Amino acid sequence: MMMTIPPCMPFCFSGNSIIITAKRSINKLPSRNHHPRRRSSSWNMSSDEAAEDDLPESLMAQLNARISETRNKAVARDSRIARNWRNGNWSVRGFALDKTDAKEDIRDLAAGWSSRGTTATTRTDTDVDDGIGFVDGDERQLFSGLPMEDGSRNNENDLGSSSGVSNNRSMPIHACKLSLGPDIGFGIAVGRTDGSVCVVKIGGEYLAKFSSVARMKMENSGGDNDAVADMMSTVKLSSELVREDSLYSNSIPAPVDGSFVPNADDNMDYTSTDRFEVVSQFSAHDGAITALLFDSIRTMYTCGRGDFQIKEWSIPGSLPINASDEKCVRVLFLHTDEIVALKTMYSAILESDLLVSFSKDGTFAIWEKWTGDLVYRVSVASEYGEVVPILCADVEEQEGIIFVGTAAGDVFAYTISDIVDAAEKVDQQPEAICRFAAYKQNIGAAVTTLHLLRDEVAFSNLSQRANASQNLYSCTLLTGSDDGLVKQWEIIGRKQPKEDEGTQPFVGKLQHWPRLQNQTLKNRAHVFQGHLGEVTDIVGDSSKILSCSLDGSIRLWSPSSGTCLYTMDGFENISSLCLEESLLVTDGMGQYVCVHDFDTIEDIDQTYDLDFGV
Repeated sequence: MMMTIPPCMPFCFSGNSIIITAKRSINKLPSRNHHPRRRSSSWNMSSDEAAEDDLPESLMAQLNARISETRNKAVARDSRIARNWRNGNWSVRGFALDKTDAKEDIRDLAAGWSSRGTTATTRTDTDVDDGIGFVDGDERQLFSGLPMEDGSRNNENDLGSSSGVSNNRSMPIHACKLSLGPDIGFGIAVGRTDGSVCVVKIGGEYLAKFSSVARMKMENSGGDNDAVADMMSTVKLSSELVREDSLYSNSIPAPVDGSFVPNADDNMDYTSTDRFEVVSQFSAHDGAITALLFDSIRTMYTCGRGDFQIKEWSIPGSLPINASDEKCVRVLFLHTDEIVALKTMYSAILESDLLVSFSKDGTFAIWEKWTGDLVYRVSVASEYGEVVPILCADVEEQEGIIFVGTAAGDVFAYTISDIVDAAEKVDQQPEAICRFAAYKQNIGAAVTTLHLLRDEVAFSNLSQRANASQNLYSCTLLTGSDDGLVKQWEIIGRKQPKEDEGTQPFVGKLQHWPRLQNQTLKNRAHVFQGHLGEVTDIVGDSSKILSCSLDGSIRLWSPSSGTCLYTMDGFENISSLCLEESLLVTDGMGQYVCVHDFDTIEDIDQTYDLDFGV
């Protein structure tokens, strides 16, 4: 299949194999000294003023020259990145995670043996099954009853039909949820449709591929008695994502669909600074990951489709890792429907770190982060008292505000202080401090995603006044709907005068602006129109807004004019945008995760024809 893409999309990943032909090379990788986290230097020499008199004049001149040079380089880099964002000039690299699970290949292989062996042997009541060998030549016993890594068993009744193919063979495994770590250097967490999660360190190479390799481990269940132990040993099956080039370098055949590599060498090179590396991987849930939060270098929270559980994981901090290093610290169970978002925040009122979970059951729950204790469960109800499904959420930590978007098209905001007050009373729900219909002119439209602009929202007159007066509050909220509309709102309010070091409660309700369809924002656009499908995620800052949609595109908008500056096409079922200064990390390409790098010097000003092999 041939397709033409604009200069802003150097290549797309698709299909089982990829053949890329371009008019000129775009595979310009950062140097080995490249660091995507590098930020503008902000030098403050006031702390060194006392030492200046002790330095010779020549050394001071050299030091000032170095400082000036560093500043100029940082300013030039920031200017280049901003220009690349505006003009759509970037390079692309990425990694691919095997779309099959080696454990499932073992199941299918056993299913094939089962279908061939059904008429070859007859089992009797006197046959002894030791769990790891054959019984009377029946090949099915090799894998019947083998425990999987998740504790399930490969039961004989679950093995395929007469065709030799498993009835419940898994679908291709895709990336379905992304979460950046607290620092880009810690990597990115990838949630997958089979319920597994892996953390991948961001590299500088063009493309890395990871294959699923099966592992066998003999486990002794017979105690200290060696004779009993030999009889009671069982085989534990697991799988691990390993770089394909590591398999080749160790003279191990590259795994393909249906293959089994039980003895791959574990001594892999984890020292290269420019390589993508899977630094942690584990099976978290039985269903697809629906919410994922890489909260800190050692902590991760996951939710899966179908079990309605929140799992907290302890992530190992050193390489190489083993499949058993990740430990589920606790499981929180409260919601009765799919959990769509997880957020953490610090509450000055409670003097505690909090975890907030949001569910389609129409409630969000606040938990003590370190103990797992439930603080309160809040039901979000319509004006008629009906609980409405929550589809998205975000939190404003500084003022302790929780924003939620609902399937009815409304946005609700609650404060931690009001929730704490309600928790002290019996059977009372807190009142929303702000509530408005974000898409009331679009009948039936739901708020499918929302995002707070935290860092640089102060370019309206009101925001400037808020900076000068501690009694005014303002923040910018972005919303997306299931009919493709993106909107920008200003949330404004007034706080009580500050009398002590405590928090300042709001006076009355928070208000949203614009309030009417014919009203506009000062120096900013309100409506961004262009997507043809449901908006699934939004990120941005004061200079740009990025949104992705089920129409297969990412659009970059000008916050001031509402103009779509350019479109990135070629995605399918994209759900996550992770923005970190010059990097944009995306899913929506099946097993591939793309890293779009806007810290590039080369101008990509041509259109490329890509030929995707089948």
